[in-house]
Amino acid sequence: MFQADQIEANLREEVTAQVNLKRELDTVRGQLHEVSSNITESKSKLTSELDQQGELANKLQAFSLEKALVEAEVAKVEIEKAELSQQMEEIRRQRDSVKRRADYYKEREATAETNGLNYGYREFSEEEVRDATDNFSEKMVIAAGSEGTIYRGSVNHITVAIKFNIAFMESLDEFKAQVRTELHVFDM
Repeated sequence: MFQADQIEANLREEVTAQVNLKRELDTVRGQLHEVSSNITESKSKLTSELDQQGELANKLQAFSLEKALVEAEVAKVEIEKAELSQQMEEIRRQRDSVKRRADYYKEREATAETNGLNYGYREFSEEEVRDATDNFSEKMVIAAGSEGTIYRGSVNHITVAIKFNIAFMESLDEFKAQVRTELHVFDM
């Protein structure tokens, strides 16, 4: 019986050891499941973060391209602005030149009237004036303002300025009368 007791004791020890091993195995399985869940969760987070990083990289690239396009457009506008400034300066220079010429002729006319001199001013027919100004073409306008319009023209192969004042005219008859009687042609 001694042997049977010993076998029974050994068997109990092995059953107890198996129970303990089973508990330990269940604990390790639980830990393994927890670690596996943590790994899956971390992998999911990492994938999400990589996706976000990819989206941000794409957006950054798109914004960089858009920025380059905007900078190119700004450079183009700045060039156009500089060209317009140069054109405006040239127009101002031309305007000042025309004003100086007009002032000179006004002064010359005033001096001539004072001294009783005649600088060759004469009246021209309506047909001569229309021919000289290409029938009052807009392309022939040198200046226009409240005192009238100054046209560039050519009379007998001489370049002239023709001042035409339409202020206070109320009818076509007045227009024709002014063209016939009040239009002066100045040698330029």
